[in-house]
Amino acid sequence: MNAKRVLTLIVTLILFAVWAVPVSAAPVSKEDYKAIYNEYKDYYENTYVPAYYAYNQVLEDLRAQIQNTKFETYEQAQRVIDFLKAIKTRRNAFFGDRETPGTSRYIVPRLREAMYAAEKAEDFQSAYAYCDQLIKAVQARVAILNSLANSLRDFEIIEDAKPNVSVVFKVNNKSDWWYDCTIVITNNSDQPLEAWTLQLSVDGHINYAGLTSGGYDGFGTFTYSSGYSYKFVNNVFSLSPQDKWQGGYVIPAGGSITFTGNGSRINGITGATIDGVPCSITFIQ
Repeated sequence: MNAKRVLTLIVTLILFAVWAVPVSAAPVSKEDYKAIYNEYKDYYENTYVPAYYAYNQVLEDLRAQIQNTKFETYEQAQRVIDFLKAIKTRRNAFFGDRETPGTSRYIVPRLREAMYAAEKAEDFQSAYAYCDQLIKAVQARVAILNSLANSLRDFEIIEDAKPNVSVVFKVNNKSDWWYDCTIVITNNSDQPLEAWTLQLSVDGHINYAGLTSGGYDGFGTFTYSSGYSYKFVNNVFSLSPQDKWQGGYVIPAGGSITFTGNGSRINGITGATIDGVPCSITFIQ
């Protein structure tokens, strides 16, 4: 046996000590090994490589979007920074480096080296087993790359704030054919709410509601002007300022606006939304 063959066997034995090779019940031929090797090669070139480039493209696209974003608050920018740090932490925890046992960059090269060493030693049983483990290791890479790419795609650079609003509908005077009411909308968030639309699901009928107090127009002026758009269709009453010149166009953070209205009959309010988002509703009569 020549020195090169001896060296190959020694390398194979060392790698075998590092990577446990499951013993197959049936003997593995060279053709069997070549078949699974071609499977590995096909998966690597046609699945792993595209996933790798797709992840980097999504990351590059997000980077460009971030550069073109005008952040209005420190918190908005910090949220993006924290997200990118979390992505980097997930990526590094999985891939690691060639010196950190248990990480992908440590596992994959050693499996590949062990597979090639076993092939050179014509130990196709071991080469086949190493190749099988190698395929699983690369499949894990594809899974994490796809997961990271999906997280990047789903991330909203500026998160749409959901309105935190409560509504009180109070019946003040009621007869068999008429009632008066007060509607109070309170913005419970720490951000102003503007250009809003309130929708009430009504067991009964609402004819009208007009602003009586609270809120600002779109230019920061405190006003009681009552130019509002309202309609009642299919038991849903919709109410919103017609434009930014109307009082109540802006409901300040922590502030309230009040409307008075009337209708022909009322049994209750079964639901309420602000800009399509469900909000708290209290019905008093």
